[in-house]
Amino acid sequence: MVIPVQVAGTELVITATDIAGNVSDMTVVMVKDAIAPTKPVVKQVSDKDTTVTGLAEAGTKVEVKVNGLVIGTGRAGEDGQYKVTIPAQKAGTELVIIATDTAGNISHASTIKVIDKTAPAVLTVNTVSDKSTEVKGTTEAGATVTIIIGTKSYTAKADSKGNYKVIIPVQKAGTKLIIAAKDAAGNVSVAKSITVLDKTAPIIPTVSTVSDLTKVVTGKAEIGATVTVTIRTKKYMAKADAKGNYKVTIPVQKAGTKLIVTAKDAAGNISIAKSVIVIDKTAPLAPKIKTTVKSTTKEVTGTAEAYSTITIKVGSKVIGTAKADSKRNFKVKIKAQKKKAIISVTATDKARNISKASTVKVK
Repeated sequence: MVIPVQVAGTELVITATDIAGNVSDMTVVMVKDAIAPTKPVVKQVSDKDTTVTGLAEAGTKVEVKVNGLVIGTGRAGEDGQYKVTIPAQKAGTELVIIATDTAGNISHASTIKVIDKTAPAVLTVNTVSDKSTEVKGTTEAGATVTIIIGTKSYTAKADSKGNYKVIIPVQKAGTKLIIAAKDAAGNVSVAKSITVLDKTAPIIPTVSTVSDLTKVVTGKAEIGATVTVTIRTKKYMAKADAKGNYKVTIPVQKAGTKLIVTAKDAAGNISIAKSVIVIDKTAPLAPKIKTTVKSTTKEVTGTAEAYSTITIKVGSKVIGTAKADSKRNFKVKIKAQKKKAIISVTATDKARNISKASTVKVK
């Protein structure tokens, strides 16, 4: 017998009548629900969500599965709205959502992928100095790292282990770099700010002449640098001014003493050392004349600074020269001079410092 399709729950009363017109007892049959619910509608789910929401047949049980395992269940209300609590899932995870009605009919499955809404973690950045030509660090694997310097930006991708290397021009110490990472879903990390460190040593300081009369060492160095003058085991220091000029007070040193001069900047970088030798600017003492010079005298003797050159003059005319020996004695041959002539004797040391003249009148 063919009948129209009936709504689930409809009662059908069935009887049989034979050819004699006799009617059987009634049999009552209830129409069963054999129609599966419609496929649930699912709203977007991110890796930060702990609920799955959407629309399904009113009263149906809604299940959320991952890899065949149920991770959450709920029930659609009279208006078809449902909310299923689940653990937060990783971006890219496939969720399968089905609805089952009270008759046990199961809907077709709806599938969605969990989207990435989590920004990369704050990235690490290695030290960047005024000598660096690249910035290195770690971030989310595959993220694009951008470095902003002033109005310019430089980018590179992190590798599969999260390591990145961004090429940049050399920057001045004190320059600020802003660094952020963006993942494939467009999520951007919190920006990190770093300052370029000073790793460039000051230039070698210049040093003015230092003599055995000097009490202050002067010269030029990096502005604000601390200049140190080392003399054997002792150190003497001063700061270079706003123009780079410095003055370091030292005790008077003997000629030939070595001074080591360095400059250290505020970042602790130390220049190459400059070595200077204290020069002799001290004139010898005036020679002492032992000889009584007469008009017949042809040799003048006396004492003066060891190894100094003795010069004897009459007026501006040199009449004899010789060197003092290691014991300071000298002998200078001269031509005999007229009586009452004034003879002057001076000593010149190796540094060409000339003593005051000792004078004697020829007798």
